[in-house]
Amino acid sequence: MSEAVRAMFTEHVKGRIQSRPSLEQLVNTLSAELKTLDNTFIIIDGLDELRDNAHKAELLQTLESLDPLPQLMVTSRPVQAIHTWFTETAKPDRYRVSEYDEQNDQAEYHCDNCNLSDDDSDGSDDGTSSAPSSLGSSTLDFDIVDAHDAAKEDAVGKEVDAPQQEDDEWRWASSYRCDKCQRDVCVNCYEKHTVCLGCNSAKTTFQWAWPGSVIITAHLDDLERYILWRIDTSDNLKALLQNARSKAASLADQIVIRVQSESCKMFLLAKFHMNALEEQVTARELLNALETLPSNITTIYDSVFGRIGNMRLASTLERLLNIVATARRLLSTEALSHALIVQPEDVEIDELQLSDIRHLAAMCAGLLEIDHFGFVRLSHETIGHYIAQKGLNQSKSGHRILAEICLAYLQFDAFSSGACNGPDRKALIDKRRETYPFYIYATTHWGIHARRANEQMPLLLQSDVVSKLALSFTTKLDHVAAAAQFMWLDDIETSSGWDAEYGVHGLHISAYFGLTDTVSALLATNTNVDVEDCLQTTPLMYAAQAGHATTVYALLHSGADPGRICGRKRTALHRACLRENIEIVKQLVSSPKDIAVNALDARFYDMTALMLAVDLDLEDMVKLLLMRQDIDVSMVRPSHMRQNALLMAVSFGQCNIVDVLLSDGRVSVESQDASRHSALTLACYDDLADMAALLLKHGASMDAKDIHGGPPLLRAVDGNGLECVRVLIDRGADVNFKDFHGRGILHGCAINSRATILRHLLQNVKGLDPNIQDDNGNTPLHDAVATDSEAVARVLLDHGARTDIKANNGRTPLRAARDADHVGLFELLSAARVKEIKNADTDLHGPVRQNTLNDKNYVMPIDAAVQRLSGKALDLYLDEMGPAADSAILDDKQTLLHIAAEYGQTDNVRILLRRGANIQAKNKWGLTPLHSAALKGWYDTVTVLIEAGANLNERDMFDRTPLAFATYEIRQTALAFLLLKNGATFASYEADSLLPTLAHAIDANELEVVKILVEGGVPFQMKDTYRATPYQRAKQAGLEDIAQYLYDQARAEKRQRRQQREMKPPSATETTLSLPPQLETEGTLVQMLETENTVEVTKSTPPEVSTTATVSKAKELKESSSKPVHTRLGFTERELVLLSVIALLIAILLYTRA
Repeated sequence: MSEAVRAMFTEHVKGRIQSRPSLEQLVNTLSAELKTLDNTFIIIDGLDELRDNAHKAELLQTLESLDPLPQLMVTSRPVQAIHTWFTETAKPDRYRVSEYDEQNDQAEYHCDNCNLSDDDSDGSDDGTSSAPSSLGSSTLDFDIVDAHDAAKEDAVGKEVDAPQQEDDEWRWASSYRCDKCQRDVCVNCYEKHTVCLGCNSAKTTFQWAWPGSVIITAHLDDLERYILWRIDTSDNLKALLQNARSKAASLADQIVIRVQSESCKMFLLAKFHMNALEEQVTARELLNALETLPSNITTIYDSVFGRIGNMRLASTLERLLNIVATARRLLSTEALSHALIVQPEDVEIDELQLSDIRHLAAMCAGLLEIDHFGFVRLSHETIGHYIAQKGLNQSKSGHRILAEICLAYLQFDAFSSGACNGPDRKALIDKRRETYPFYIYATTHWGIHARRANEQMPLLLQSDVVSKLALSFTTKLDHVAAAAQFMWLDDIETSSGWDAEYGVHGLHISAYFGLTDTVSALLATNTNVDVEDCLQTTPLMYAAQAGHATTVYALLHSGADPGRICGRKRTALHRACLRENIEIVKQLVSSPKDIAVNALDARFYDMTALMLAVDLDLEDMVKLLLMRQDIDVSMVRPSHMRQNALLMAVSFGQCNIVDVLLSDGRVSVESQDASRHSALTLACYDDLADMAALLLKHGASMDAKDIHGGPPLLRAVDGNGLECVRVLIDRGADVNFKDFHGRGILHGCAINSRATILRHLLQNVKGLDPNIQDDNGNTPLHDAVATDSEAVARVLLDHGARTDIKANNGRTPLRAARDADHVGLFELLSAARVKEIKNADTDLHGPVRQNTLNDKNYVMPIDAAVQRLSGKALDLYLDEMGPAADSAILDDKQTLLHIAAEYGQTDNVRILLRRGANIQAKNKWGLTPLHSAALKGWYDTVTVLIEAGANLNERDMFDRTPLAFATYEIRQTALAFLLLKNGATFASYEADSLLPTLAHAIDANELEVVKILVEGGVPFQMKDTYRATPYQRAKQAGLEDIAQYLYDQARAEKRQRRQQREMKPPSATETTLSLPPQLETEGTLVQMLETENTVEVTKSTPPEVSTTATVSKAKELKESSSKPVHTRLGFTERELVLLSVIALLIAILLYTRA
């Protein structure tokens, strides 16, 4: 067992309650194992057998995240989700994926060499056959193998060794292809000849041409074994063969030959053929059945379903098959036994009617399988396609059947008590789950089946049982509450997407599932169109989140407020953008109301809708959002970088979107982030030459200085952007600038080790001085020594750099190389110094230090000593220096403590602190020694500084704390934990960047750190890349203490929000009563309405506060008599009748008075 695996095992078996490693830990450990091997091959057999498509993709994504990447082979039935992952989601060009093409099947080809030899000798040189005549036909659409490294060796001119197998058929099924003449040869011929027989080129011109997608079929001898096994284990077949022995002695051989030939090398078809033969009663019927065995899969299914239709339980079996084929998840035998018997009028399960699903599955002629977990599945995906295309004898579709079952199940009397609450809440939930095994499926999928059922029905026929059941269910608040709780539980377990546990209305769920007719029916009953759940989510938000454009349209035209912001600080517009639904965004943007277009989505890294569109690279959506006059295009994210939409688009390299933004007159090309980086600066730093050219076209300034005083040209050097350097210089950028340290472009090249850019500048730009000095007197050669860059030093020396120029501290580059113990550089500069002494005119360059190359009296400077010596050696050095050492230590400008901290010299840090060094001193960047140690990740050094009283929350000139370095700068988890436990804090705008730290704290079972982060404001209900919340992460890892804490925090947060809403004082209210003109009379109508029932109306409140109140209609009419009446809710049928009667009485009264 390796040390990494042993350490992980030891960590998770500590204590009484053992835990499971997190996915991240497993990936990291596996990656560590892979690094110990030269090559790794991973084979996933039967990937399609994973129940959930999301799990299939997650497994593949996890394997692709391994470092180093393994060779991967996947076998699978043709599942679209798997094919989509390889063709659209996986890293480009990593996998060879090709669907089966009968006319161009790479797995069945002819070797050009073998074809030539066939003409002469009908075989190979030794007289044996070169290749089999056929490799068989395909029955699977595709299978995928990783072929990323298949031709690596060929690319460098080396031969590729094909893999070895015991079965030699592959040697003809795969090939090598000549790059020059496109000649295909089999493995045998490739190994036999030393040149290409087509163009006489060297053998190195061949590339391994394995097709990447390989057809997997059954071997004929394996099929024969299977058929004989079926005969041997079937009493009926053995009896028929015994009876026919005298008349048809070779009947067994005929069965083998016929089934083999008609099975298309598929065990599935062989199984169905054998099932059909087993049902024959006489030997004559068996012979007749053999003659009529179908070879087409559709014909086979016609026959199989025809036999099922003739059974006594045909309707039950067809209903079972329909449910299994249509269900969006695998269902257990217990859940299916409930679903099978539910009828629309049922209010409870009749246990006496429950069927044995295993028995029924056995009667389905091999169409169903039950795995060892007890889940029922179709034995092949083609069965589901057959049912979907041809249907069964039942009049209802699978979606209609399941919709009726789910809706009837949801309205059982057992759920009329609502959600499970109280001290026994968990026990009640478990009992409900156990007693009603189909319930969780019904709660999470009823709406999908209902919507699909309506889509399959003509519009005039949609007012049927499903619609009535849906309306009946959504108006039963207690039943809805019970269902919502289980939807929430399902989200915790499977990340299904529903996160509201209580306060849910039927309108929320209807909008979430896109049931527009049900939504309209509920609104007709005076339901508040903006009703909120526990997270202040409105139906409009749910409809936008799920991408139901028709439902969004209905809600908006019923008066829904698109400007509401839920408790997650997210709007309907945010949800539509995240959904990438351009139609819904268009509807929202077209609304004349406030849509909160500038709201920041706290659950998605504090982005506005415009920023989300940029983040998702949605150009059309950006154009739509810019149509809003109230959009603030300059709004920035409240993170430490404070970027706006333009700067984000530039950082992402999105030229099209940047062009769209800058074409809007409100967007400034000179936008800057927190470090005063302009758009052009960011483009140059990432070497985005096309982007830089576009920004210059829109008028970007090449002289814009960032917080360091550096222009875009200097940042192009920092980012190693040679192309951007060329673009800027060609357009006349100033090459003689200096930043706020007095450093120029050559200093930038040297300090960043940019030898290529440096050579380009010195060769092509006139007037650049290789000996230019900054404010500290350092030349570029000094900087090259500081970074130990010999390549840069050589370029500088080639262009006239001097080794004898002194900086302000009195050191030449040569002395600096010796002080830093850079042996290679010291030798290089020493040789250059010898040349200078012999050839250069030293009077032009100031005093030259003679005879210092091998100075035996060399004394190491104190800063070099702090860096290179340690412990007692440094103490001795400082003692020998005497008072000068103390003076240097106390001089904050020397920053000796910073040097010790930066190089992780923990003992030296202790010594300097003992001798009086200032622990709070800041260098020119505003960094304290604690910053320096944290930036380099020195855990022990940070510990010493904390114990000595360092300020954990000091910020540098860029507003960064040591915690910021430990988290989003260098991501040193252990260091972050140390700082947090000792009192490090963070600002609200930094909370999102600590989400990875929260995940690491959960994985490490650091409850104390989790509490610090959550109580400090880190959003703990956001989902990670695996669609799991921190609670789900802890639950899946078996960390019950952390999971319970997060659960309690979530419920406390929800209670607090609910209390805040209840305590909010009433505000001005807009009623929405639409009165026909003939009924708009004065006091009489008001007086008559005073006795009527009250209605619920929505207050007009600011976006951050959403409230509802109940007031009388009479009071509303009195208060609004002096101002226009806004209509929204309308009247019920009863009220309209009453108003008509009142109007008639008033008219009669006025007539009689007249």
